[in-house]
Amino acid sequence: MGAIFMTAFFMISGFSLFYTYDQTQIITLKELRKFYLKRIVGILPLYYIVGTLVIVLFGKESLCDNLLLFPIEFLGIQSVYTSLFSFLHNGGTWFVSCLLICYLIYPFLQEIIKQLKMRSKILIAGLCIFILLYSPVIILRFSLANIYSNPSFRGLEFFLGVILASLNKSDFPEIKFLHILYNWKAFLIELCVLVVCVSLGVNYSWRVNDYMMYSVFGLPIFCLMMLSLVNMPYHRLKNNKGLIYLSKISYSFFLAQFFTWRLTNLAIEHLNLDFNFFRISISFAICISLAILFHELIEKPIGIWLKRKFPI
Repeated sequence: MGAIFMTAFFMISGFSLFYTYDQTQIITLKELRKFYLKRIVGILPLYYIVGTLVIVLFGKESLCDNLLLFPIEFLGIQSVYTSLFSFLHNGGTWFVSCLLICYLIYPFLQEIIKQLKMRSKILIAGLCIFILLYSPVIILRFSLANIYSNPSFRGLEFFLGVILASLNKSDFPEIKFLHILYNWKAFLIELCVLVVCVSLGVNYSWRVNDYMMYSVFGLPIFCLMMLSLVNMPYHRLKNNKGLIYLSKISYSFFLAQFFTWRLTNLAIEHLNLDFNFFRISISFAICISLAILFHELIEKPIGIWLKRKFPI
């Protein structure tokens, strides 16, 4: 049920952008150029290369199909076509498409949110939460298309993260109970509640693998967890070299999954070992090794070249 955390991923994406660019006048041609170039350089090169490798090595579509799909893949708009989830590599890279769409509109969202009053922010956040919790019920009731990779709903999660980042401690000093969230104990309790809720749901076979239905637990808890973490900075980690490097290879780590599972199965067959701890250990080791290779041999050198070509 790890896919539940894609909700947290999009919320954190919006949260971290506002946290970073809050003091920047981003709606200028110069700042917009820098913002978009940074996203393009950081996302597209490795995405294009991994996507090409997946098509060449594992693709089942014909050359004609690949040529027809090329503009959609190149522009990163495949998540708009929800039914493309099972084609090519979209089952694993749909989030790239959703992120590109979110990043495209982010500068304008920021400027709107910065002008809103506290009450308006809370009302909008409440509306986002309502839509995100209500929609999976409608999908279930009327057997509609899955919204897991839908950019509209992922965009709402992203937008919610932006709003949360715009709420400062000074905005709600009278709400005393919020201050009990700003410590590690609160964060660990929130995490335990999430694990227990999801585990009970799976144990009683309640909508297992219907990840968006689990937002009824995840969405409010992720909101609390983000507020807890951002209000208790741990300065020792700020310049930790190991954490910084893991952050740099995190995108490569995700894309490495396309090659990890096949290599994991080969290792299991070759070593004749098949138990859960071994599966987890060997797949993690393979994935992080591939991530380092992708980062050092592809992502890093191409990124350096592009930044020289298009100064950010």
